[in-house]
Amino acid sequence: MDEVFHAFTYAPGSTTVRTTAEQALTQGSGVCQDYAHVMLAACRRLGLSARYIAGLLNGEGATHAWVEVYENGRWIGLDPTHDRMVDDGYITIAHGRDYRDCMLDIGTFSGSNVDQRQWVNASVHEQKL
Repeated sequence: MDEVFHAFTYAPGSTTVRTTAEQALTQGSGVCQDYAHVMLAACRRLGLSARYIAGLLNGEGATHAWVEVYENGRWIGLDPTHDRMVDDGYITIAHGRDYRDCMLDIGTFSGSNVDQRQWVNASVHEQKL
């Protein structure tokens, strides 16, 4: 995770959802999904089971992506964009092999003066078992 963090410069708009992990790593910049894709590729190359996570991070105001690695019978969340372990400030919405399994917004707008606003409200409650 630390190696991926230091290999990148966070640069919104420098990649798209179609940018591959190899392309992002070569250019050395990207956004959270690029950090996650490169880390997934590295983990899988090392033989580690890893999955892409799409969700929310408290205080960011937008969706976020990170990685979970399976070790000793449990999934461990790692955020290569921020170079830290996932904590209670992260809310998982979807998980899969990569971004394509976890697309949160899908659609097409056409015409002039198209305007879209999105609002997300997440509430987390502890469940007693």
